[in-house]
Amino acid sequence: MAEWLGKVSDAAHHLLDVINDVLDMSKVESGKMHLVQTDFPIDAVLTRAFALVAERARAKGLELVLMSEGVPSLLRGDPTRVSQALLNLVSNAVKFTDHGSIVLRCELMAADADALRLRFSVRDTGAGVPADKIKHLFNAFEQADTSTTRRFGGTGLGLTITRRLALLMGGDVGVHTVQGQGSCFWFTANFERASQPAQADSARLPGRSVLVADDQPDARAALAGLLRRMGMQVDCLEGGDEAVRAALQAAARRQPYGLLLLDAGMPGTGGLAALRQLRARLGDAGTPPCILIVDDDQALADAPELAADGLVRLVKPVTLSALSACLDRLDTRPWERPAPDRALAPPHERALQLQAAGRRVLLAEDNPVNQEVATELLRAVGMVVDTAADGHQAVQLAASHGYDLVLMDMQMPVMDGLAATRALRAMPRHARTPILAMTANAFGGDRRACLDAGMDDHIAKPVDPELLYALLGRWLPARLAGDQAAPAASPASASASASASVAVAAAPAPAAAPAPASASASAGPDFSGIAGLTMSRALLYLPGRDQVYVRVLRQFCDTYGQGLPGLDAALLAGDAAAAQRLLHALRGACGAVGATGVQAEAQALELQLQLQLQLQLQDDGSAGLPAGALPDAQPVHASLAALVAAVRQRLAAAAPPVAAAAAAAAAGGQ
Repeated sequence: MAEWLGKVSDAAHHLLDVINDVLDMSKVESGKMHLVQTDFPIDAVLTRAFALVAERARAKGLELVLMSEGVPSLLRGDPTRVSQALLNLVSNAVKFTDHGSIVLRCELMAADADALRLRFSVRDTGAGVPADKIKHLFNAFEQADTSTTRRFGGTGLGLTITRRLALLMGGDVGVHTVQGQGSCFWFTANFERASQPAQADSARLPGRSVLVADDQPDARAALAGLLRRMGMQVDCLEGGDEAVRAALQAAARRQPYGLLLLDAGMPGTGGLAALRQLRARLGDAGTPPCILIVDDDQALADAPELAADGLVRLVKPVTLSALSACLDRLDTRPWERPAPDRALAPPHERALQLQAAGRRVLLAEDNPVNQEVATELLRAVGMVVDTAADGHQAVQLAASHGYDLVLMDMQMPVMDGLAATRALRAMPRHARTPILAMTANAFGGDRRACLDAGMDDHIAKPVDPELLYALLGRWLPARLAGDQAAPAASPASASASASASVAVAAAPAPAAAPAPASASASAGPDFSGIAGLTMSRALLYLPGRDQVYVRVLRQFCDTYGQGLPGLDAALLAGDAAAAQRLLHALRGACGAVGATGVQAEAQALELQLQLQLQLQLQDDGSAGLPAGALPDAQPVHASLAALVAAVRQRLAAAAPPVAAAAAAAAAGGQ
């Protein structure tokens, strides 16, 4: 069953890729594809390009490496078109590479007072392209492998679209390739300087000695370059044994390294094994602070004692902002850093705080888990958040309150996001209020529907903090001269202003720093090693993220503790639309908490339903399926039940005795 679902999922993804390519090509040919100029963080665009192919690359054992040289952290241009061009190149690289690495490089080619010219290149270690095929690569519907037995699918439009996008952005494309040794596809593009000054690279601990160990030369070079930009002195080695020897020799000379960055996946002695050896020889106090470089968040599943001892993980591919955030999360004692406060927030968050603090935002989201995560991200930059559980509640709130911005989920009960947006646009006070869609289906049709309903922009779920903050910075109305951040409303006053049927949440004043947690409070549950659970990237950016993650996982268990009872009923009744709504909501919640296993099962079933509906529509023109004809949801139910049980077990094990007894008593009384 799982193998069959996987094949259906692959077929559905392929069909969607073909449709999107053809639609994009038609826009280009008709001259209807236009650029949108906005400030955006380049790190977020580069990371997202790799994030969309990470699972396929990991399944093939490929190393993904990011390099950014001399590029400001903020640019002004069209991030969507840059992402589209990059995704075409990295997708091809993963498709045609069976082993080795893929390097995505962004470098500054030229600059003046107002503009910059960048070059993006994707280098792989794949099969390369035959010389007689190179001149046709960027033509429409051309492919390097045109034989009847070719291994790779696709429309042959990806490179053509990339070329047209590059030309639209004032650049060009090209390729350097050697058959049997790999290829390097590139494109150039012109950008303006950001309207807001970019954050300067932080000269953290200048002169601090750092040891980097990674068996991949490209990865070592990229990481060393980032650290040197921060003012550090870097020694690079290619193995765990060499790293142990170098660290012990440095300690013997009484010139120990100030920081270790160790790749967990090195052959032989990996990063974890090397760290264990150092701690056995030098003791915990004598071992330098360590950042473990991992392919995913499951890398510490076999080492809970290290995870509980302050070890920080840095997920590949590494960017400057991710590395900076890791340094902020290191223990303050060995680094002699000041206590954490709002000044140490990630750069994208700091840049937004002055603009967003005190602004009032309406969040319309029916899923409690997604609502919790989005609320925390908005509060992290000092915004006042009112929440609505469906479109009707959102309209009620908007009728009696003014908002600086609205975040609107597309699929909600009672009234969906599109209908709610049209109702808001009919109100004079919200005719021009920025409304941003949140959707787990960021395909062209959804984007078009959002714009037609009156929305201004959209963001995909699970929410990427950097992209969310970039959108907020773009769409929040500019403060007038002398305008000060409004004080955040208290929860009591906010609740009193809404009807009893509408849930309203208000943020604390942004200036208040969180109180330091006690030792007992900070020792939360350990969720490492739970199959199919990876901490959400969104939660890594939040202050007090460990406590937030516990709270969000509790909410997830409360919401899905009884599974999805309505799913089987919808499938038996042949109600594919209702089944898709339930799966859509579950998929979004899984993305918010990092429940990758359940998310994959839900997505596979949702795509299977979409495909069956398309086939049924072609066969007899009906928009539904015969009762009982829809697929079995047992894999989704089983994965969800196993995850909830595992999380609840960890929560119960970490609960204080009094709280655990109270929970047991409450459970017994139900």
